[in-house]
Amino acid sequence: NSYSPAYYNLGLLYLQKQNEEKAIENFQKAFEYDNNDKDSLFQLSKIYQNLGYKYYIADNINEAILKYKKASEYTPDNADIYYNIGVIYAQTNNKKEAKYFLNKYLEMNRGGKNANIAKKWLEIN
Repeated sequence: NSYSPAYYNLGLLYLQKQNEEKAIENFQKAFEYDNNDKDSLFQLSKIYQNLGYKYYIADNINEAILKYKKASEYTPDNADIYYNIGVIYAQTNNKKEAKYFLNKYLEMNRGGKNANIAKKWLEIN
């Protein structure tokens, strides 16, 4: 549909202006008009990952985890999201959840940049 690119471009403009809420709204509309629009899904995931990181460094752990999980809904094949969730759970001593997400990361990305860290944590916990 011809509306999808317009909403996608609006999303990019709002993203440049650091208005994540409006960017999310427009990327979602772009995807509604074109269910094959992988670019909008990528942008939505990226926004939620950035929000997750912002909440994480602000020590709002629950909100950080929610945002990262939301990001994974848009790009479920992005192993790094699961690594980030696993690390947060590990740091908050939630070993069960940490193991689940770090193992999920390793299943998807055995040779990833954080694979050795994930393996070592799993070995000692």
